[in-house]
Amino acid sequence: MAAGLAERSCLELGPAARAPPRRWREVAFSPPGTSPLPLGRYGDSAGGFCYRECAQLGAATRNRFVRWMTSGDTLELVEESLDNELLNNAVRLRIQGCPLLPGGVHICEVQSHLVVLLVTVQSVHRVVLPHPACSYRSELLMESQIQSVFTDIGKINFRDPANYYLIPNVPGLASNSVASAAWLSSEGEALFALPSATGGIFVIKLPPHDVPGTVSVVELKQSSVVQRFLTGWMPTAIRGDCGPSDLPVSLSVHCLDHDAFVFALCQDHKLRMWSYKDQMCLMVADLLEFVPVSRDLRLAAGTGHRLRLAFSQSLGLYLGVYMHAPKRGQFCVFQLVSTESNRYSLDHISSLFSSQETLVDFALTSAEIWALWHNEENQTVVKYINFEQNVAGQWNQVFVQPLPEEEVTVRHDQDPRETYLEYLFMPGRFTNAAIQKALQIFSQGTERHMDLTWDELKKEVTLAVENEFQGSVTEYECSPEEFWQLQVEFWSKFYACCLQYQEALSRPLALHLNPYTSMVCLLKKGSLSFFVPCSLVDHLYLLSNEHLLMEDDAAILDDLEMSRDVVCLVQCLRLIGESISMEMAFIMEMACSRLQPPEKAAEQILEDLIANDTDNVMEEIHSKLQEIRNPIHAIGVLIREMDYETDADMERAHPLNMRLNLTQLYGSGTAVSVVCWGVCKIATIRFLICRDLLILQQLLLRLGDPVVLGGGQLFQSQQDLLHRTSPLLLSYYLIRWASQCLASDVPVDTLESNLQHLSVLELADTTALTTHKLVSSPQTIVELFFREVARKHIVSRLFLQPNASLAETSLNWPHLITAIVADFLPLLWPSNPGFLFPECLMGSCQYTQLQEYIRLLQPWCHVNMGSCCFMMGRCYLVMGEGHKVRRLSPASTGGLGTPPVMGAGNISLELCLFWAKSRTGGEQCDRLLGWLLWAGAGTGSAVSLVWQAGPVPQRARTSCFLVCFQALDCFCQAASEVGREEFLDRLIQPEEGEMVSTPRLQYYNKVLRLLDMVGLPELVIQLASLAIMESADDWRSQATLRTCIFKHHLDLGHNSEAYVALTQNPDPSRQLDCLRQLVVVLCERSQLQDLVEFPYVNLHNEVVGIIESHARAVDLMTHNYYELLYAFHIYRHNYRKAGTVMFEYGMRLGREVRTLRGLQKQGNCFLAAINCLRLIRPEYAWIVQPASGAVVGNAGLATKLLSSWLQGRLELYLREGASKILSNATSRGVWSSPTLLVPSPSCHCPFLEPGQLGGGRWHTQETAAGLLSVRLARCCGLTQLAAQHHTAVRSPSPPPSGMGERNEKVKPVS
Repeated sequence: MAAGLAERSCLELGPAARAPPRRWREVAFSPPGTSPLPLGRYGDSAGGFCYRECAQLGAATRNRFVRWMTSGDTLELVEESLDNELLNNAVRLRIQGCPLLPGGVHICEVQSHLVVLLVTVQSVHRVVLPHPACSYRSELLMESQIQSVFTDIGKINFRDPANYYLIPNVPGLASNSVASAAWLSSEGEALFALPSATGGIFVIKLPPHDVPGTVSVVELKQSSVVQRFLTGWMPTAIRGDCGPSDLPVSLSVHCLDHDAFVFALCQDHKLRMWSYKDQMCLMVADLLEFVPVSRDLRLAAGTGHRLRLAFSQSLGLYLGVYMHAPKRGQFCVFQLVSTESNRYSLDHISSLFSSQETLVDFALTSAEIWALWHNEENQTVVKYINFEQNVAGQWNQVFVQPLPEEEVTVRHDQDPRETYLEYLFMPGRFTNAAIQKALQIFSQGTERHMDLTWDELKKEVTLAVENEFQGSVTEYECSPEEFWQLQVEFWSKFYACCLQYQEALSRPLALHLNPYTSMVCLLKKGSLSFFVPCSLVDHLYLLSNEHLLMEDDAAILDDLEMSRDVVCLVQCLRLIGESISMEMAFIMEMACSRLQPPEKAAEQILEDLIANDTDNVMEEIHSKLQEIRNPIHAIGVLIREMDYETDADMERAHPLNMRLNLTQLYGSGTAVSVVCWGVCKIATIRFLICRDLLILQQLLLRLGDPVVLGGGQLFQSQQDLLHRTSPLLLSYYLIRWASQCLASDVPVDTLESNLQHLSVLELADTTALTTHKLVSSPQTIVELFFREVARKHIVSRLFLQPNASLAETSLNWPHLITAIVADFLPLLWPSNPGFLFPECLMGSCQYTQLQEYIRLLQPWCHVNMGSCCFMMGRCYLVMGEGHKVRRLSPASTGGLGTPPVMGAGNISLELCLFWAKSRTGGEQCDRLLGWLLWAGAGTGSAVSLVWQAGPVPQRARTSCFLVCFQALDCFCQAASEVGREEFLDRLIQPEEGEMVSTPRLQYYNKVLRLLDMVGLPELVIQLASLAIMESADDWRSQATLRTCIFKHHLDLGHNSEAYVALTQNPDPSRQLDCLRQLVVVLCERSQLQDLVEFPYVNLHNEVVGIIESHARAVDLMTHNYYELLYAFHIYRHNYRKAGTVMFEYGMRLGREVRTLRGLQKQGNCFLAAINCLRLIRPEYAWIVQPASGAVVGNAGLATKLLSSWLQGRLELYLREGASKILSNATSRGVWSSPTLLVPSPSCHCPFLEPGQLGGGRWHTQETAAGLLSVRLARCCGLTQLAAQHHTAVRSPSPPPSGMGERNEKVKPVS
């Protein structure tokens, strides 16, 4: 590229405000001594003021300015900031009955105050406000919201005589001139220069606001005789004749240290300069000497002339004069030159001509002129020119924001309501204020709509149009075609109202030029817009044909021949773009939206162009192509200019310099909307360029002309360019879509919950995952991203570079806005390795938008594929979270019409079957498995089948769980890209002190945490099972994963699967922990049969120890761990240990539970112990006798035969009143049974009371004595831990453990 275009066209960026109309602070007063005058005499006017330090990075007034608009006797003042949101920044001041002069608002700045000087037709006023630099401490400027300079305007006494003055009748204000000027003297006096009724100028001087004094009026009508010799002209003022020809039509003031020069452009086409201090006319210049004069112009009064001043410390004072003539105009630029003896003259710099008819306003700098016109069609025209460098006098175009289309095309297959609503509420088209005004008129004033949000306004518009439609339809029946036509009629009527008010509010009033930052704004009736430079490609594509032909080739590329090729190529693209109809353009739009190849759409459009070519456009394009020396190279140059793909991601943001308040730079809603709307405009233009370029390449392939393609060009090169252009078009389509996609309003608690879920990923501390601030209007997802993430990155790159002196840095709007947009686009570019944009959407709960973004991205973008899969998985989790599914009820799901939309791809059949087995049973499972088999054919088939079967709640649950399994599928696909993508690499960074494993295992660990946090144990189990295959050589990771699988199987009630996972755990300590948890949980659930029947290979002693420790630590009357342990030993035929357990249970009951119920249980325990001892050989029928207060010892354990002892205890028990129980048992025939009655571990009732024997469930085993109503109780939670000591007396020759303890055929106890 060339060093850079010295002058390029500009774009107007003025996005339509979606916020409700601003709330004005109303202030009204009537100056004493005035009489009401009609208000329609003067038109509306506008202007602006810039603070002197607005370009300094460390200033309190950085990037702040004031704009104003007058209409009749009302003045609207608004302070704007590009950095902070200003509170109380809009004031509507009404001077009742006193219309303001157009341009009669002048704002001056002193060290401690901001002074607003106002000129009406009857009075002048001074409003003194505290300066922002004195109002706020510097550290407060780091806040996103600060107070405006107008915050305290309500405290001002506008009727204070010291701050207003009535214009005297003599000399009186000229009735046919609206010129005025006002300034502050170095002593703080307020001065107002006005045209007098008799010709000439008079000046009203108010004393300083804080010093008592009187008002003086001075008339400037005397002139120095010496001035005649200085200028060579004889002004009428020198002769003492101040006739109407001297009447100023435009006034300007240039302030000096102790004087002020008042410049007056008069009706006689002369420019006069007065010294206020000396009250002398120092210079008179006849401007007709610099204009091609005709007799008519010399005789006509110059009422349309305009005067502007521009001062530069290095260049001095410049004067810009617009000389108005019918159907033409001329700008003359002069420099004020000072000679000896206080003599002045004008040095003519440039004369510039314009053919525009009506000049609205113009602004002057020391190098440029910006002009605003209305052409014959009443359209806005803005141009600028550099009068120092542009010798040819060629104006640069400013491409202003066009008004919305006059008509909306509704196809017959579209719903008129949806089409019009989409067009009306598309971001950037209509303002909230315009739609509200149209709604007010359309509703015929029956209801006043104020302060409606964007969504509320949309509902009100729909309701108003539908009510109007329903009220006008008299027939009860009509055909679909008639109904459609009536809808179009009423919606088009409302659209016309909106268009009318949008046009009125978009009427331009003035230009505002900031000389310190070079920022140029367009002030409109109801809004504000900014001008930004065009990039080279956009500049060439948007230029008109005549300007494109006049473009300097040397300013485009260093290679002049290549520059000519590029210009010819752009001309071909413009010819194609102008020939494409709305239907053809729709083909490409639909192809991008439906993920179809753009090359095919371009080929179809080309065929339509050739078929409908009535103006021989194809021949003209072919002729232009023959002028291109190397079309392949020219296309490559154009593609490179539009491609923002980078090799590496942009640097991470560094901490911003707080002292210089960079944290809020360009952080206001105004700046955010301007930058993001600029990105949207660029994406829209580039999309059209790429579309036309694709069509042109298809034409080149079709022609196949070696003369056109250049010698030696290969077909492969053409195909490569075609495949480079297609992703480029899709990238800009995606950015344009994101720039117009509104973000969803998310409640704060939902955002906090989302961040809590994502905190397990350890991404919550990154800049992309921050809770976004509340804004006054709905923002697009690109605005959300720029506000919260991208702006900080860009500012850090621009201002925190090495060797950058921030204190000396001055803000330049054209350079900065260009750099910001240029740095912002790579952050949005889909094929760049950076993944901040989707990450920001995830952190801000914009999952619907994120899902659509990835849908549009995945088929063609092969960068960050794993990261996109992870994001899509997260979207699926949010769309079908398990806890949401469990809360579904018939009432909450009855209104569901269609299943949730899911992305492309198939659900794993294994996952579906696993879910079916874990969630359903019986007939439901059979029916569900039937359609789950269709999962192999695609997600859509499975969802459709489930939606047709079963009740609505079941369908909703099924669909949500299918979404969750699709999430798992996405997470598994993303695992293959771990270690290759920046986002996934940040995701797997280990915590401090965390065991480092392989990258993929770290990734699985993070996803497992996320699934666990969301509450989807089925997915945790499946993913952990996959992760185990990755950890074959890492036993620690395997232990962690097996523990995870065990935990979630246990939570789901999959007891057998939990036991299997426990036994496969390679870590003994974790295995023991899992075993302990299994025992406790199954006891709490009363699932004792599973607990007893598990084989416990190599874990038998551990299980017994766990149950024993719980039995000895809890309350005997609440928990029945002894009975569980008894059943555990009986199930394994270990009767001696079972008897030992029941004996210990009975002993503790005798000591700790001294009640009748405790005595009954004690008897049952002893009977069970006797039966167990009778079931084994007598020499082994012994147990250890517990005794309180004994010392525990592992060596020298002694035993004692218990038959006689137990018999004595039993007799004592019978004597104390338990005989009734035994007699009852005998009468029922329990004791005479030849079989052993073992209680079923699945019984959940406590011991039966007398009279309840035989009421439980019993299993018959081998021959043995009956056992008295020993039932298993429900095991509850553990209570307290009590120490239990045992003494033991060793019996002679005890048998080895486990021998002689099995069942033997012996007689039952009597």
